[in-house]
Amino acid sequence: MITNKHRKLLEEELGKRGHIAYVMGLAKAEGITKENGMPYSRPFFSLVYTGKKEHKQIENLFWAAAIKKKNERLELEAKRKKELQQTG
Repeated sequence: MITNKHRKLLEEELGKRGHIAYVMGLAKAEGITKENGMPYSRPFFSLVYTGKKEHKQIENLFWAAAIKKKNERLELEAKRKKELQQTG
């Protein structure tokens, strides 16, 4: 279950806006759906994110998304630093 402490950590990497849509896209790509094959709703993702509902697969997607965003940010920072060193 995602706690308030966990949510703050996730917010640091995912930001306060757009994170639900981003994780919904990951869920669609991973094929994570309800038993009837329909995708989970945006409010359900919000409930999982705020810790009001528990769903291990979706919780893991939030963590995977945070790791992915962090890696993208670190790669971009390294690229910028390298470009600055080459021009300076």
